[in-house]
Amino acid sequence: MGEPVKKISGVIRIIISIFLFQLFFSIKCYAQFNNDFEIERHYLDMENFLDWKAYQIPFSWKYEWDVTQSGMSASVGSISLYEFYTYTTIRLAKDFGPLVSFQYDQVEDAFYRDAPLYQEIEFRFGEVYGASLIGFPPHDKKNGHVGYALSYGKRHTLSSVRLSLLDQYSFYNERNVNSEKNTVEGHFRKTPKLSRFEALWLLNSHFYLKTDLKQITKAVFKIDEPEQLLTFQGNEYEFTIDWRRDDSWVLGTTAYHKEEYREQIPTNGTEDLPDLNQILLLSWLDIYLHVQASTKSRVTIGVLSSQFLNDIDSSYTDQRYDCHLRTLQLYGFWQKARSDWFYWLYSLQAGKAELDKDYEGIKKTVDEENLEMKAGIGIIMMEESNYRLLVNTTWDLDFFETRQWDGGNVQLQMVF
Repeated sequence: MGEPVKKISGVIRIIISIFLFQLFFSIKCYAQFNNDFEIERHYLDMENFLDWKAYQIPFSWKYEWDVTQSGMSASVGSISLYEFYTYTTIRLAKDFGPLVSFQYDQVEDAFYRDAPLYQEIEFRFGEVYGASLIGFPPHDKKNGHVGYALSYGKRHTLSSVRLSLLDQYSFYNERNVNSEKNTVEGHFRKTPKLSRFEALWLLNSHFYLKTDLKQITKAVFKIDEPEQLLTFQGNEYEFTIDWRRDDSWVLGTTAYHKEEYREQIPTNGTEDLPDLNQILLLSWLDIYLHVQASTKSRVTIGVLSSQFLNDIDSSYTDQRYDCHLRTLQLYGFWQKARSDWFYWLYSLQAGKAELDKDYEGIKKTVDEENLEMKAGIGIIMMEESNYRLLVNTTWDLDFFETRQWDGGNVQLQMVF
């Protein structure tokens, strides 16, 4: 098969993959800020940070996935009677010769709230040093995004740095017109812009560095009826540093911090419309040690400190809401091989969780501090270069007399 035919074949495979995914998972897709100005009473329950940790991909999958160019990684697990935790990321990449490449990235991360898919398409020009056009063209042009990036090395390789700027909803006011299909309800006074810095680096064969820093400038949207201003701004920071010794053991830490600020500001004396401002915060610090004890056994132990905050303030007493969850847990995972493709995964987590809630609108105040304990038993089936599948069960040790089985989780990684 000739080189031009191979290139065309690669493009067709990428287009078909995107089409099939959208066909089976037809969810609205946006870039980093999804035009969601709504202020809601999101919350987490006492043991949800233990659930979240139990549903992360096994440490032994981590490095292979970070350098996967085209593949899918997904995790879904129960965190309550009413909600799932879901995380899905899809990457599709193709080189069109040495100087032009294509990258499609998609992420869905729903923990304390339902979250739409985040999408980004990139055309990169250059070999070692690159300049890129990025964005995503939705069906409705007013929701479009466009930007650019400068990079050293290609994304998802162990010597890459990337700086990008994405102008979000830049055509919203121009394309938002009255028609039989669309009614103009407002316009942007300030559109949000996403600045992002990414790096993945292996230094001296021992130090593994990974960072992803995002900052979104303040967006201001004016609603015509009832007259009000809605605002949003946010940031999200993640940083990992590992020290690896001959792949036999790893000592490392990951820090994560995400903040979102929203306001609802009535204007011109609008009556019966409350003034609201919200701070949403999600953060954690994870310190871990991973050891390959033998050719058939891997052990990961660590300590995870995490917190979630949802603070809604208002001059209307019944609109105020405050939820603050803090968790400090110790955890351990043991992955034991039964054959080349079948593994057992055992886990144990224990820690203190503190939950404070105060919302006068429904006359309830909660102030709790509990010792939470959870165990897990799962099976892993894998073919190293193609797929990894984990089916996991979790068991509630602190309520074992009255409730044993706590939930379950399925994780899947595939390389295309």
